[in-house]
Amino acid sequence: MDNWELDDRLELATTRLREWVKDNEVSELPEVFRAFALKQAELLEHAVAVLADPVRMATSEVNSYFYGDIAGEAYENSFTNPAVCESTFDAGVDKSLNWFATHVRDVITAAYEGDTWTLVVWLELFLELIGILSEDVSDAALKEMFYYFIHDYDEIRMEKNIRELVVPDEDSLAYTLVMKRDHTDTGYLYEYGEYISDNELTIADFLSAMPEEKLEAMAATYTQGYKKGFEAAGIDLSLKKSVEIRYPIGFEPMVKKAVEQFEVMGLRPTIRRRTNTQAIGVVSTPPNRQYLHDHRFDESLYMNHALLSERMKHAKKSFEDHREEAYTYAGPAVIETFGEALFVPATKASAPKYSKEQEKLDIEYRRDYALMQDEFIPGDKRSFTIIAYPIPEIGKDFRDIFQETVKINTLDTDVYQRIHQAIIDALDEGEYVHVWGMGDNRTDIRVMLHKLDDPATQTNFENCLADVNIPVGEVFT
Repeated sequence: MDNWELDDRLELATTRLREWVKDNEVSELPEVFRAFALKQAELLEHAVAVLADPVRMATSEVNSYFYGDIAGEAYENSFTNPAVCESTFDAGVDKSLNWFATHVRDVITAAYEGDTWTLVVWLELFLELIGILSEDVSDAALKEMFYYFIHDYDEIRMEKNIRELVVPDEDSLAYTLVMKRDHTDTGYLYEYGEYISDNELTIADFLSAMPEEKLEAMAATYTQGYKKGFEAAGIDLSLKKSVEIRYPIGFEPMVKKAVEQFEVMGLRPTIRRRTNTQAIGVVSTPPNRQYLHDHRFDESLYMNHALLSERMKHAKKSFEDHREEAYTYAGPAVIETFGEALFVPATKASAPKYSKEQEKLDIEYRRDYALMQDEFIPGDKRSFTIIAYPIPEIGKDFRDIFQETVKINTLDTDVYQRIHQAIIDALDEGEYVHVWGMGDNRTDIRVMLHKLDDPATQTNFENCLADVNIPVGEVFT
């Protein structure tokens, strides 16, 4: 779609939105829907303001506005909470409006990324929604509208997801924030449009003050582990052109060094983002983990066989359009975190759930998608690496724990290869593993080990060093 056409649609939709609010057309809505509609309109107006000037709007105050509705106890009164909608609206209508209030929040990160298309389609959907709410609204009418909103734009969304996975883009927001920002000024974090907590601010401040040589060493552990994974699997990394980098927001100083090191290997980064109810690629601390838990099965509102069949066709077409980039995609290099506070989710009867048929459809779709993806990104031609670091949420000793984690991540693999092998040699002499519970645990089972025909050349165990799983210290079967 041409930019001028999108700009025209944006101007028209924004004008209609502002007129609707200014002229008090909201009064035409039944009382029960007014607060809901005004809340969504306000969110959309703020997103339009961000789109116009994302850097100026990248502040802690704006970030607090966007996430104040779902962070902490505020979620208990939010229309994004299924229980709130259930207690406010009629049965059926409540689930549709809860879905809208939740997923219209996609416009937040879209606005910061300069993604006009996403903002336009949600503005247009909102205007269509208030038209329906002003009439004799029905559950069926809302579900049909949202179904076709997903159906009609699925091809565009799928193409974007696959392109971001396999096609490097040095103009992307994430790449810009990693490679072209001064990380000593943590204000850049707000440009993501993600929720920014003390975790992100403290990590960014901590890493930006770290000596260059230490950042280089941390990045080298990560990038060399990735390289070693290919060597261990006998895969020629020189045939690859891209590496997918997944990282937590705040780690940009280290990621920048990693990007530079990967480029020396001939690998350009792909950095993708799926936000809001899904956290993939570039992620931040969730503003509310109950929010994520409640919305795991939101697709239950519209999922059916026809939609997923079409989605598979869109995915295959997108992979075919990016066949060369997919084949030269090397796989993910992942930075994870640990130390989050314990979270025990509440199970809500009001939260969306898949029907038995939808559970089956979802499993079949995931299976078929994985098989289809393997045609374009063969599993035996790619690898990965995973490394993890603590976050400030772990407690007052965060800095000391982080430094010790760096030491553990850089342990000498040659030394541990020999230690691991001695353990494996002993384990390979065994016939079974006896698992015996302690105290009140009455577990008492024996797991038989596969008989080795030639123990000199065969083993039941993996000598896991600092390659695909960093650090060393793992022997498994």
